[in-house]
Order: sequence, then structure tokens, then C-alpha cells
Amino acid sequence: MKAFIHQPSYLRIGDNLPKPTMTGNHNPSQEVKVNMQLLLNLIFIKSIQLRIGILQL
Repeated sequence: MKAFIHQPSYLRIGDNLPKPTMTGNHNPSQEVKVNMQLLLNLIFIKSIQLRIGILQL
């Protein structure tokens, strides 16, 4: 799994999230949760792709 973590796509996950507003009601903990969910989804998809690749051998 560690091999996937260094891909540049993981570093850009936060770019599409809402930016902090001037009133300060931005919730950083929510942003972390979203990042983790996206990360887990990507890892899950990659693991399925790996399993499919192994089956095709």
C-alpha cells in the first residue's frame, strides 16, 4: 500500500475542497475527514484493480 501514497494525485486531493471563508466558519476537522475518505476510496479502488490484475494472470 505504501507505494500508492507517494503518487502526486494524493497531494492534490485538498484542491477541490471549499476554501476558508472570511467569517471563519470553515471546519478543518471536516476537511481532514473528507481527505481521509477520498484516500481510503482510492486505496480501496487500487486494491481491487490489483486483485483483478492478479486474477488475469
